[in-house]
Amino acid sequence: MMWTEVYREPGSDQGKSSDTLASTLVLLRQEDSKLVVIGDLHGAFEALQAILRGVGLVDGRQRWVGGTSHLVQIGDLFNRFDGGRACFEHLLGLREEARRCGGEVTLLLGNHEVLIAEGNEAYCTAGEYLSFATSRERAAWPRRVSRAWSRFFQRATPHKIIPPLSPRLEAWMAENAPGKEELRRAFGPRGRIGRELRRFPIAVRVGEVAVVHAGLPARWARRGVAGLNRSAVAGWAALDGKDLSGFRRSALGDPKGPLWNRRLATSNGRAVAKSLEATLSHLGAKRLVIGHTPTRQLHQGEPGKIVMRFKNRLACTDVGLRDGDPATWAALVVDRSRGCEWKPSGTRTLWRSRHRLD
Repeated sequence: MMWTEVYREPGSDQGKSSDTLASTLVLLRQEDSKLVVIGDLHGAFEALQAILRGVGLVDGRQRWVGGTSHLVQIGDLFNRFDGGRACFEHLLGLREEARRCGGEVTLLLGNHEVLIAEGNEAYCTAGEYLSFATSRERAAWPRRVSRAWSRFFQRATPHKIIPPLSPRLEAWMAENAPGKEELRRAFGPRGRIGRELRRFPIAVRVGEVAVVHAGLPARWARRGVAGLNRSAVAGWAALDGKDLSGFRRSALGDPKGPLWNRRLATSNGRAVAKSLEATLSHLGAKRLVIGHTPTRQLHQGEPGKIVMRFKNRLACTDVGLRDGDPATWAALVVDRSRGCEWKPSGTRTLWRSRHRLD
């Protein structure tokens, strides 16, 4: 048997939404369930759909067929690429389908969701803004871009030299794309996305595996999963109340906290190993799964490859998913005592546990 810690908003079992920031802990006992963890998506909607099909959670029409399986998306649905909103809506729909079948979909909070909510749009794309625009605005957009391209191409400097076109056009698109105000309202405390984000957990434990967006230092892990998620609630309250110092002290805003920390992914040595062991002990887990730091930046890491560290106690899953590039597609699948990396080309065993946590 596998015990799953699931965080649901009050009233969700009755199909009702709730504006409360509080979350409820539910324990489900599931037989022969598998855990699937998908790393940072950053709007890679095509990659998401392919992974869901590949690991057997959905059928060809993207309907849930995973039974009692538990899907965890590790955060950072948005930014960098254009499909964040599509990823968000698709996963919310699958969550309802999964629960009707006895399964679960847990969407963890990532730092990029918090960035947008606090007004930092440094990683937003023109396409991301457009996904919040009206259909009329989207239809008119290609013609507007074409006119801007013509202006930039024909506009010469006093020396009759036309500077590089691409950076100027990209800057114009980011500045002029419609949908910005709609995105900001959507991420606000009363917006559809904002209300959901404020109920997202930042940590979950499924059997022997704990999952969090970024590195989790022991000083935060000692709060346990429930305490971490309570700190997220406090962080949202501080952000919405414009209490900047309270926000920076919370799990959402602490630069060394569970949404931002890279130490476990990038550092080595006995002190880091001991910190990981303390973190696992506080969480009651044998392994920690994180995202946030691209695996291409890690020692012996590369795009599309999950990296295991510290004697397979830490799995780094930000594999750099990109639409149109199946080589970057990968997900973690934990089935009973075996942890595997799924890729379109096949599976790779990452670990085998001697004893399953029942």
